[in-house]
Amino acid sequence: MPLVKLEVLAKAVGDYYMRYHGLAVDRDLPPRFWEKHVGVIAQTFFRLCYATRLNLAPGRHYVVYGNSCGKGYWDSIIKVNGRIIARGKVTASRFLKAEFMV
Repeated sequence: MPLVKLEVLAKAVGDYYMRYHGLAVDRDLPPRFWEKHVGVIAQTFFRLCYATRLNLAPGRHYVVYGNSCGKGYWDSIIKVNGRIIARGKVTASRFLKAEFMV
């Protein structure tokens, strides 16, 4: 199976509190994921820079990034193998989802 580099870069805008960050690949990230500790990848103030490598079968996949932001938003980017596949404003009620091919 091919090795895929997945990155999430995010910066808080108008949010000054510690936030949980969550990620899911090929499944949805549940609402309020941080309460159940499902998919939590980090707890940070102001910035997130997360990277991981995954073995994925060839074909279509999707990724979902979310956080617990209730005030302001997080300006977010998702990259796969160095290529930006999604960009958007993320809050607790608005996650960022993107599809990609391996």
